[in-house]
Parts: sequence; structure tokens; C-alpha cells
Amino acid sequence: MTANQPAEYLAFFKHRCEHCQILLALSEQQQAAISENQLDELLSIIGRKQRVLTLMEDTKREQPALWENWQTDREGLDSETRQRCEQYLAETESLLASLVQLEQQGTDQLKKNRDHTQAELQQISRSMKANDAYYDQGESPTHRFLDVGR
Repeated sequence: MTANQPAEYLAFFKHRCEHCQILLALSEQQQAAISENQLDELLSIIGRKQRVLTLMEDTKREQPALWENWQTDREGLDSETRQRCEQYLAETESLLASLVQLEQQGTDQLKKNRDHTQAELQQISRSMKANDAYYDQGESPTHRFLDVGR
């Protein structure tokens, strides 16, 4: 068995699973902010997600060989600890799959929002050009009349 103790594996996997739960909750909030087009809230949520991801990366950096050691040590662990670790790993995988799906939905919705906004801007631009075509930009106002019965 390597230098990692069973409690270290358990704590690491539990901690990672908890972070994934937080990320999933934030992604659900993110999805709501996207749907409601609340860009300020969206930016706030993204910032919170970044902080959680940074914490996860820091934790991983503190124990760089933990995953490799787990692969080696898992069969030597007592069955209860190994089972709990594997439950955390399975739950984490499930959370990550849900997270990826939510992120894809959010990306798709943002693309739709972008395309809709772009179409509206193009319509406004066309309307302004049409308006400019009818607007007389001369210094003095002109009075043009159709000569109908005059």
C-alpha cells in the first residue's frame, strides 16, 4: 500500500463529490439565469463556479498521485471503505454527466439568444436604413405634394 491512507481516499472522493454537487446546483441556477436572460446574475454564477473549480484544482494539486495510488491500493482496502469510495466515485460520475448535459443546454440556449438578438439588430438596422432613405437631410424643409387636383 502506498503512503495514502484509506481515510485520505474517502475524504478526497467525498470532497470532490460535494464540489460536483455544488457545481450542479450552480449550473441549474445558471440555466435559469440564461432562460430569463439575466446577464448580471449569469456572470455572478459563473464567478462562483470558477471559485469552486479553482478549489477542486487546488485540492487535486495537493495530492497529484492520489488517483494512481487509488488504482493500486483499492483492492487492498477494507471492503467498507472501498465500497464507500466507489459510491462517491459513481455519484461524482453521475453528477458530472448531468453537469455536462446542463452546460450543453446552456450553451445551446445562449446561442439561440445570440442569434435572436443578432436578427433583431439586423431588423433594426434595415429599418433605420429604410427610414434614412425617406428622410430628407437637406437644410431647409421641403414641402412636396402630389399634384392631385391642384
